[in-house]
Amino acid sequence: LVLHNDGSYTYTVNYDEVQYLAQGESEQDIFTVAVGNNGGHSLATITVNVHGTNDLPTVTVTPVLTVQEQHGVTDITVSGRVEAQDVDTGDTLCFGIKTEDGFQSTEHETPVTLYVSGTWENGELKLSLVSEKPEEENLVGTLTMNIDGTYSFALEDSDVVRALKAGESAELTVQIGATDGHGDAVTRPVTITVHGSNEAPEISTNINVGEEQMDNVFTLDVTPD
Repeated sequence: LVLHNDGSYTYTVNYDEVQYLAQGESEQDIFTVAVGNNGGHSLATITVNVHGTNDLPTVTVTPVLTVQEQHGVTDITVSGRVEAQDVDTGDTLCFGIKTEDGFQSTEHETPVTLYVSGTWENGELKLSLVSEKPEEENLVGTLTMNIDGTYSFALEDSDVVRALKAGESAELTVQIGATDGHGDAVTRPVTITVHGSNEAPEISTNINVGEEQMDNVFTLDVTPD
């Protein structure tokens, strides 16, 4: 507080000292000043009310999740973590994933589960994030956000994924972050990349052998297309 000769005064807030004030909270800064002349002086009190506002959390994420398809393997999972801080005292952070329907968060102490769907268009696998589980033939994987800020992508061993050849890949960028419940969620992009692999050919055939041929040796010749 600076008191001027004409009786006016200027108050400058130290933001570093009051950043902890959350929305709806306030603090008082009280000063006692003396006003006088040759006949003496008297004391006066100046009270400054400092009101808090909501500060959005700061957020960082694991920006890339990469998996490689392997035919017959059903437990391919990659994971990341949201790191978030909020300077406002008393704010509780919830983590989540942004969708077309809004920010799906863990505010009710329940993990968020979303799905990655895939369709082939003009020789390219297109991925999209959906809330409802798609048909099995279109299910690429499951994206889960846990209440502690960790998230994971579990790849599905489905027909649409197995169709990816070696050297091919499909990408989807989603927005993952946190909210303090008082403002918009703060999100950062996370890119999910699925790489294809070479599938070994599957061969099946029937050879009918009679009793009189049991001691014979048979050779099967396979000619690839």
